[in-house]
Amino acid sequence: MGRGGYMKQTINFRQISGLFILCAMLFFCFWRPYDPNSVYPEHSLEQPSAKHLFGTDRLGRDMYSRISSAVQSSVFRAGIAALASFFTAFVLAAVFALYLRKYKKIADLFRLVIRMLPPCCFFLGSSPGQGKTPSGKS
Repeated sequence: MGRGGYMKQTINFRQISGLFILCAMLFFCFWRPYDPNSVYPEHSLEQPSAKHLFGTDRLGRDMYSRISSAVQSSVFRAGIAALASFFTAFVLAAVFALYLRKYKKIADLFRLVIRMLPPCCFFLGSSPGQGKTPSGKS
């Protein structure tokens, strides 16, 4: 505590940079100069410029708008997944606190299974062919 009975506030670089990155991400996810699905054949295969930040594809669609549309959908789905996992954890904690105290062994087994899920998901996502070169050698 500082003088006068109040805590001195310090600026944390990580908090400021995280807030900046979050704001930039939200801005660039929702700002699209063109409709991602509009076709402009006269602008097909243009190079990146001030008009089209990432250029255009063979149909003349703005690549930046298409990528930001895909990112927005991914961010939305990730947010929904995070909220669902938070809600599930809250419900499971409430059920455990209220009803399962007498079944501690079952709850411990359930907690062990829940802890094993992330490594299992990691191993399910990897395929046997990962890490090999085209010649077949690691």
